[in-house]
Amino acid sequence: MIKLRDYQQEAIDPIFKFFRSKKKGNPLVQAPTGSGKTVIISGFCKTVIEKWPGQKILIISHVKEILYQNYHTLKTHLKKDIGLYSAGLNSKTIKQITVAGIQSIYNKPEIFNQFNVIIVDEAHTIPHIRNGMYHKFFSQVKKRVIGFTATPYRLGTGYLTRGEDAFFSKIVYDIPIKKLQKLGYLCEVTAKGTNNKFDTKDIKKQAGDYITKELSIAFDRPLVTRDIVRELLRYKSSRKKWLLFAIDIDHAENITSELKINGVSAVCVHSKMKGDRDKIIDGFRHNEFQALVSVAMLTTGFDVPEVDLIGLLRPTESPNLHVQIIGRGLRPSSNKKNCLVLDFAGNLKRLGPIDNPVIKIKGSGTGEAIMKECERCYELVYAAVRICPCCDQKFKFKHKLTSKTDEREVITPEFVYDVDSVSYLYQVGKKGIPMLLVTYLCGIKTFTDYVCVEHTGYARTKAEKWWKRRSPHDVPETVKEAMSLLDDLVKPIKILVKESKPYPEIKKYKFGG
Repeated sequence: MIKLRDYQQEAIDPIFKFFRSKKKGNPLVQAPTGSGKTVIISGFCKTVIEKWPGQKILIISHVKEILYQNYHTLKTHLKKDIGLYSAGLNSKTIKQITVAGIQSIYNKPEIFNQFNVIIVDEAHTIPHIRNGMYHKFFSQVKKRVIGFTATPYRLGTGYLTRGEDAFFSKIVYDIPIKKLQKLGYLCEVTAKGTNNKFDTKDIKKQAGDYITKELSIAFDRPLVTRDIVRELLRYKSSRKKWLLFAIDIDHAENITSELKINGVSAVCVHSKMKGDRDKIIDGFRHNEFQALVSVAMLTTGFDVPEVDLIGLLRPTESPNLHVQIIGRGLRPSSNKKNCLVLDFAGNLKRLGPIDNPVIKIKGSGTGEAIMKECERCYELVYAAVRICPCCDQKFKFKHKLTSKTDEREVITPEFVYDVDSVSYLYQVGKKGIPMLLVTYLCGIKTFTDYVCVEHTGYARTKAEKWWKRRSPHDVPETVKEAMSLLDDLVKPIKILVKESKPYPEIKKYKFGG
């Protein structure tokens, strides 16, 4: 029997709480790579069948490696027969708990109408627009859906829980990467600047990301590849397992050839490769190769904990791809101090640390305008806006890529500060919506909260949570009402701050008593 870690058990309870409190909607659990999503899923299934023995649970994903991992873990954890319905795995068995590939079931909804609960692993693959295999299946099998993902957002449409057409209603539990690193369940990830960087300013985009062909023309050049491999060779003796992500098949083959010429045992995997992909990956796992070069693969369902170097040679605007790629190096191993990220593609500079990536949202209208979210008051504005019209916060504008060597944070640093005093201020933004500005004085530093009780949506929900933790009174409807109740607010003695400059974010509060 698999014993759940504390945070894995903690992730299960909010799912049941959501179903008890909500008549409609679908909950989402955010769990980073290496946190044990499959174990959490099996723990949830165990609880369901113990409390309600007649319930049937369907677990869906899109990658055969994830399907097999879910199937194997459920069998081990629950000690019972588990169904496996996947053409790619040559199995079409249905049991009380069944793992299924969406490609194999989306056009067979009548077979699965008997199931009571549906779980989707890698839930970010469900499109925002109501089409595709998942939505076709859900339109016929109308059951509540629980989503699990490390990346609760999609390129162009933003967070999976926001917007009128959002399929998921709420992130009911979020397991921070930093927490798992401190507990030793994930390893540290570090990044060093590279002398060679891809300049993407003239690369055209399609559907929000760089056009692959244009990237290939610009960067799949012998001289560029030789220079990058020369940089990689510095780590030939200190880093044992390299995972490199290339632009396309030709680029991957060229990188692999250059590595071999320079004495690095290397192999690449892609959709048109000859030979058994699983066998090659197993060879990498068992030290037959030092470097594995990938094209549009190995971003999910790939588990080799010994990976201690990740090379980013494929520029992207996708926060999902960015986080999933670097996530391949998060798993700890006994002979591995940390995982080094070498970012030749400029993705860290473009998209930020993996625990707080830049999420861009397409505007309505022409579809070309990209929007951004104010990190203080959560207002959505167009990318060109320099000052938030709601809270007057200045936005950070990213600089263009340069050839200068630099180092980037892969995980946003966090610090604990003692709170000396707390002050409150009534503030009105340019849109005329009042907010409660809360300022924490911590030595010579100050940090702020915006409590948006007069807003709607996510900002109001956040304000309600903030208020209920501090006050015996009901959540006020106006800031003026809140100001009249300030004397009864409990003040924190410490705060945990994520130093994502220039907008430090308060992540946790510690109260006395």
